[in-house]
Amino acid sequence: MKTKFNLLLALFTISLVFSKSHAQHQISIQTCASNYFFDPVPLNFNIKKTNPGFWNYSIGLQYQFQKPSKNLITTQLNYLTYKDSWGKEPSRFYISSREIIESNVIFSKQKQLHDKVNWTYGFGPTTRIQIFYLDSVNMITGTGNNYLFDSHDFQLGIKGQTALTYTPVKWFTIYGQLNFSGYLLNFPMVASFSEQIITNFGYKKPSFLPSRLHSSLTFGVGINF
Repeated sequence: MKTKFNLLLALFTISLVFSKSHAQHQISIQTCASNYFFDPVPLNFNIKKTNPGFWNYSIGLQYQFQKPSKNLITTQLNYLTYKDSWGKEPSRFYISSREIIESNVIFSKQKQLHDKVNWTYGFGPTTRIQIFYLDSVNMITGTGNNYLFDSHDFQLGIKGQTALTYTPVKWFTIYGQLNFSGYLLNFPMVASFSEQIITNFGYKKPSFLPSRLHSSLTFGVGINF
């Protein structure tokens, strides 16, 4: 009898440990609906531009681990390319090109708003490689390289994130994320620029160009298991 009791107690303990250690995993794909970089480049909505006809797009992969405490640990790898033209003058407009490879880890808390809707919020470390190019084009001659800013940087910082998730069925989730990143450390990899583009740009000169701040609105779909 004592042997059976000890066996049942051991099985109960093992079951309890496994039930408490159970966590939900999620793998998802996402894209940015809009980006803002806190510099002279306009707010981007990831649509095709009519002049000079650039396509903007982004793609990201996310893995999320839900702990027994309902807290979340999320890792992301994102890529975006963003090209735009703006600021037309009588004979000139500006062109910018930006490519970013970003990776981060976010530690989040989760609150249930509805049976199938959750709100998460958190922050964590982030890194990115950013290639930035800025030029102006003469609309009469069609030539560029009049004023130029070109940089290739590796940056370290902190990313804050808040999200709403909707899980209509147990294995499938749709979510939207609002992100804000600030990069504290900057390590130039390649840089060559003309100060003239800064002084002639028609705005108050920032302490650095491009900005080390970045906000984005992201949507994604995930598979839960």
